[in-house]
Amino acid sequence: MKLLKKYFKYIIFAAIYFYTSSCFTIFAIEEIPDAVIKISTFHQQYNQKMPWLTKKSISSSGSGFVIEGNLIITNAHVVTYSKYLEISKQNSSKKYIATIKHISHSLDLAMLEVSDKSFFNDITPLQLGDIPALNSNVQTIGFPMGGEKISVTNGVVSRIEYISYSHAKAEQHLAIQTDAAINPGNSGGPVFLNKLVIGVAFQGIRNSDNIGYMIPTTMIRHFIKDSLDNEINGTPEMGVYFSELPPIMRFFLKLEKTETGVVIIGTNPNSPARKYLKRNDILLAINGYNIDDDASIQIKGLRLPFYEIIERSQYGDKINIKWFRDGKYMEQDFILTKFTYPLNMSSTYDSPPEYFIFSGLTFRTLNGDYLRSFGEEWWSYIPHKFRLLYFYQTLLNKEPNRESYLVLSKVLEHPLNSHALKYTDQIIDTINGKKILSFKDLKKSIHSIKSGFYEFKFLDNPMPLIFSYNTTKKIDKDILATNQIAELSNINWKEK
Repeated sequence: MKLLKKYFKYIIFAAIYFYTSSCFTIFAIEEIPDAVIKISTFHQQYNQKMPWLTKKSISSSGSGFVIEGNLIITNAHVVTYSKYLEISKQNSSKKYIATIKHISHSLDLAMLEVSDKSFFNDITPLQLGDIPALNSNVQTIGFPMGGEKISVTNGVVSRIEYISYSHAKAEQHLAIQTDAAINPGNSGGPVFLNKLVIGVAFQGIRNSDNIGYMIPTTMIRHFIKDSLDNEINGTPEMGVYFSELPPIMRFFLKLEKTETGVVIIGTNPNSPARKYLKRNDILLAINGYNIDDDASIQIKGLRLPFYEIIERSQYGDKINIKWFRDGKYMEQDFILTKFTYPLNMSSTYDSPPEYFIFSGLTFRTLNGDYLRSFGEEWWSYIPHKFRLLYFYQTLLNKEPNRESYLVLSKVLEHPLNSHALKYTDQIIDTINGKKILSFKDLKKSIHSIKSGFYEFKFLDNPMPLIFSYNTTKKIDKDILATNQIAELSNINWKEK
């Protein structure tokens, strides 16, 4: 009896463990779904430093899976820059040629298609589940590095939160953390709970002990719905900048003690919310969900940032907001419309970096790709002006029609342009007094000058850069020959 009492708590723990474990259905080795596939790709990246060149071709592999409608889902980063794609089933050596049907770099998701429909013979499509509860037992299945055969690892859901998606490099979305091993090659493969797909394995934390992440099915469903019109628009944004609500601000703005929300500190000039919200408004609710002082809402048992409502919407959807201003409660419906930022920090993959060369002056779009070309710790090495724009572009941009910032990224040296070297990494403002807000403006301004001089002015630099019209053609001709550059520009002007 004493012995029983001594080990009673361990007996109870074991009983609970085996009971709860029996509530979860997992795949035995012989039951591994045939819908989990291997993806092999050959890809070639663009050269950010010299955009007229590409890097050497390399090969890699990842995982994917088939769902209803013969849709093949994987990660965008598995197939990005691909020149050639092959897919294969786990128990067959036959390889099938695949192509990218749709890709969302912001969500790190891609949809593949296969011309040979016999690939889908004997494949049972996988079914999508919902966001799992914390501590749920999950299985990750895929083709990680270290072998050719399929791999199965088990773990639990340990956290559900917003994180930065490493592929886009600038966007945060909902992700599910698990300790089921997710290694290179697992990317794009399914994560299961009770034999339903509850996520796509996509990234881990370096030097960690089995901390991996999956993209939840809310994002997969969003991606599939977004693709129905054959155009990927991504997840919408409200375009508002906000702060958590400190107690002193509540009294300052005369808000009731029982009310909660976030303080609006600014809006993007082109955002749909610009018409209704302004600085010092307190956003109280969105689509009927009350916003707490820490910017969170309660949605289906989870405490998530309020913009999860926007993430689950599509462009064109109607959103309802309630806010408080000057002692009055206000409410408005508006349509989520697409808008852009002049300084786009998300990585671009679908086309080579745009460039325009004039007299050896290489102009590039100032964006995340360009900033990250400064190195792994780019934020420490970029010019001060770039850093200010990175943090405060909405406040600093005084041009509502600006499409982008164009930077003098490189001077291809020539005896007649050496005076331009000190202007490297500066942002063009005007050419002969005309504002430059896009590549189209740059081309139009340069081509409109037929004699005399070119006067380039840069932001926050009182000293203009001067070129003589008579010398520019000789410089361009020599630059192309010396640097083995085929074209002075790679921009498709008809689309601009």
